[in-house]
Amino acid sequence: MKAIFTIVFSLIGFLQILAQTPSRFQQPLNENLRHSRIDYALKNKMPLVLIEVTLEYDTAGIPILNLFAQDVTLNVITQYTIEVYCFDKNGTPVNSSITGANVFVGNSQEYTPSLSDVYFPDIWFLNGFKTTARVKVYLIRVKFWDGPDWIPSDKRGTMIESKQS
Repeated sequence: MKAIFTIVFSLIGFLQILAQTPSRFQQPLNENLRHSRIDYALKNKMPLVLIEVTLEYDTAGIPILNLFAQDVTLNVITQYTIEVYCFDKNGTPVNSSITGANVFVGNSQEYTPSLSDVYFPDIWFLNGFKTTARVKVYLIRVKFWDGPDWIPSDKRGTMIESKQS
């Protein structure tokens, strides 16, 4: 029963976010940060760059992860997978009340690269990680439409961290 309420509250929070003005998602990113991350990705032959990650909370207090990513290849990316490590305001790992682990695995199966300077984030609800105040996100796999998957040789090079919320 508790799981049903959590899902319902998450849906309500998501619908409230969608009802806000469209400019809420159209956050222009820091251009210097974006270019430095793209340069790093190109030098290290990474197909996708994690540009920025932010945390928000829905009305039930569930953390919402917003991840801005950019394709830097000519290949068509069909999916990417991330690992999200969650921490509280003191830097202590937050373990999921569902799985017991402090890692959330997310798959973006509808990735659409941005063709302008306006970016729309991929969004994940971190159900079970209610006390999360900061995250570290690692890109662990990229799937292409017409080729083999890309898996980083060292996932530390793909990490992006949120600011303390």
